[in-house]
Amino acid sequence: MLKFAAVASDGTERVCDDHAVDTEDDESKPMKTGIHPEYREVVFLDVSNDFSFVTRSTIQTREKITWKDGKEYPLYKLDTSSESHPFYTGAQTRIVEAGRVEKFRQKFGAVGSKTSVANG
Repeated sequence: MLKFAAVASDGTERVCDDHAVDTEDDESKPMKTGIHPEYREVVFLDVSNDFSFVTRSTIQTREKITWKDGKEYPLYKLDTSSESHPFYTGAQTRIVEAGRVEKFRQKFGAVGSKTSVANG
């Protein structure tokens, strides 16, 4: 593991492991209690195709589900995910542009442009 020495603004030298500064002050100041949401593992279920995955989140849910590992996790149901969204699945349809220019010319071609009328 790499170790780095850094000099703080107060002139003290601190040794760092992989860019992480270990200071005694950090351990003496615990986080405030009661203001942070619970960060836990949650199952997200895509209801359009029954795809599910576990990740950590602070989302509040009422439902629970038993996961493949046998543990019970909070459940959050999604309408769409990367498994069902057309952009990620490649099913996104592009607007067919063939014929759009022809429609434009049919609609506005008879009028002509101002420069062609002035020159003509």
